[in-house]
Amino acid sequence: MRAFLLDKWYFDVVDDDGRAAIVHAAVLRYGLIHLHYGAILASTAPHTTATHTTATSRSPIHHATISAGDMPLTSARGTSWTCDSLDLSISCSPVQPNPPHPTPIPPPHRLLENDDGFIDWGPIHQHARVDLRTPDFAIRGFGYAERLTMTLRPWDMPIDVMHWGRWIGTSSSMVWLRWEGPVPRTLVLLNSQDASDPSEAPASRMTTSPAESADPSVSLGLIKSRHASLTLSDSRTLRDESLADSLLSIIPGLRSWAPARTLAARERRWLSRGTLTRPLAAPEQGWAIHEEVRFDGSSPSSGDRPRRASDPRIAGDP
Repeated sequence: MRAFLLDKWYFDVVDDDGRAAIVHAAVLRYGLIHLHYGAILASTAPHTTATHTTATSRSPIHHATISAGDMPLTSARGTSWTCDSLDLSISCSPVQPNPPHPTPIPPPHRLLENDDGFIDWGPIHQHARVDLRTPDFAIRGFGYAERLTMTLRPWDMPIDVMHWGRWIGTSSSMVWLRWEGPVPRTLVLLNSQDASDPSEAPASRMTTSPAESADPSVSLGLIKSRHASLTLSDSRTLRDESLADSLLSIIPGLRSWAPARTLAARERRWLSRGTLTRPLAAPEQGWAIHEEVRFDGSSPSSGDRPRRASDPRIAGDP
C-alpha cells in the first residue's frame, strides 16, 4: 500500500457585515504524487435579511492552485500565509484572554488511529482577528484557523456523514465535529474546552473529566456543549458540490487513483448567524461557518437542512 499524507491548513474570516472567506493550504503526498494545494472561497456580498433571497444566486469567488508554495508559519502569537499563485495573504492574531502572554497552541486531537494510519485534528486559533488581502478585495474580522494531519487515506475513513463548524462571538467561540458511521465521534469545544461523548471515548483519544457530565450533541441547527447551546439561523450557502466537481479540474489524474466513493462525496458549506446561550449569561451573537460532507454523495432530507430566517420553525427545533 502506498504511503499517504495530507497536511491541510484551514483559515476563515467573517466581517461585521457577513462578508466571508475560506482559505485552504495543503500538502498531499501519495506515492509519486506530491502537490502543494491552495484555494480560496469568498462571498463578498453583505449577509443581510434583505439580500438573503438573492445571495444564493450569486456565485462565490473560488480559485485554486496546485502550486501553492510554502505552507503557513505558525506560533502562539499568530499564523500567516502568503500564496503568490493565488495572489493572497492571510494573517491570524489570536484574541488572547490574558495578554501579553500568548496562550500555547493546544495539542491536536487524535480522532482515529488504526493499522492503516491516523487522523489528527487541531484548532490552532479558535478565536482570532484575521486580515485577508487580495488585489480585488480585503476582509477583516473575527476568524479561525486549524490544521488537519492524516496518514489514513480518505477512502478508508469509517465515516458516512461528517458535520463540522465553528462559531465566533465577541468574547466566546465554539468549534464542533460529528462523525456518523461505523466509528461515530462527537466533539464540541467551547472556548477551547473539550466536551466529547463519553460513549465514544474508548474508540478515540478524546477525554473528559469523570466528575463532569458530558453530553454534547451536534445537528445542522443546534449544537450543545456541556455548558452552552448554539442555535444557527439565516443560513447562506457558500458551497454545494461534489469532490469530483471541485477537484478534477485542479488535480490532474485524480480519477485514476481516487475511488468513486471519494469523488462522489458531496460538501455543503454555509454561513449562518448564531446565538450562544448559557446559564446566568446574556445571549451572545456571532457568525458561524459550518459544513456537512456526505461521503456517499447522498442528499439530506429537508429536515436536515439549515433553515432560512423566513422559515417559521426555529433552527434546531425537532
